[in-house]
Amino acid sequence: MSREVLSRLAERVETQFSGKYRGIVVDNADPERLGRLKLRIPSVLGESDEGVTDWAWPCVPFGGSPETGFFFIPETGAQVWVEFEEGNPDLPIWVGTVWAKPGGTSAVPEEARQMEEDRPQRRVLKTASGHVLEFCDVEGEESITLRHKDGATVTLDADGSVVIANKEGSHVYLNAADQEATVVDQHGNNLRLGEAGVTVTNSDGSLVDLAGTAVQVVAKNVHIRSETVSLGEGAMEPAILGTTFAAIFDAHVHPTAMGPSGPPVPAPSPLSAPTSPALSKAVKVK
Repeated sequence: MSREVLSRLAERVETQFSGKYRGIVVDNADPERLGRLKLRIPSVLGESDEGVTDWAWPCVPFGGSPETGFFFIPETGAQVWVEFEEGNPDLPIWVGTVWAKPGGTSAVPEEARQMEEDRPQRRVLKTASGHVLEFCDVEGEESITLRHKDGATVTLDADGSVVIANKEGSHVYLNAADQEATVVDQHGNNLRLGEAGVTVTNSDGSLVDLAGTAVQVVAKNVHIRSETVSLGEGAMEPAILGTTFAAIFDAHVHPTAMGPSGPPVPAPSPLSAPTSPALSKAVKVK
């Protein structure tokens, strides 16, 4: 090996920066939107304001192809691990982040600090504004929760059920265990759909229940407003005409000089439902 080559190697070794160094993010507004950062690395460049790197390239777990990748960029002021490509201080790379305990308090997200004593079984992703994606692998409690910073949530729980809720308490519950779907609003109104049927209940207790071929309406007052009310076959006779009116008619008598008159002779046949609608446009049945 020539002296020239040895000299270059020696010079390179002397100027190389191997290993990882702690850095602080000074700027994350990469004009090319490539996830690059400008960093201050005190142990390499000193503490002065001039000791800031050029744009440091990211080293991320997934990406490298068009429209593909893992894009999570640290906030300004975050602590990161830094390496240098081929040891060259002019080619910085940020390869990860560092959690510290400023003031004695861990910088790890609160959701992640609520770990089980034996081993970490919760995987948490939390943004600077407070959005959270949490994976829980605790046996019997396995779940995935997506939570907005203002309190809205989407939860997939251990039995395969799904709950979507807003911050005021209104929610949709897809209950896998009971095979039901429930919609509840923050005012106390409720819609439940299940194998037995559909039930609608309002906050005052009024109820409409559809079960099989039956419909039940429970309320203090029921008003029907329609130009036409149609009753099914056989429903008009007992409900409006027929049996009730015929019985009254058959038993009707008038006082006379000879005593009460008897029933009409011959007795009329039961009234039958007319072929055209028997109800007017304004009907009130009490």
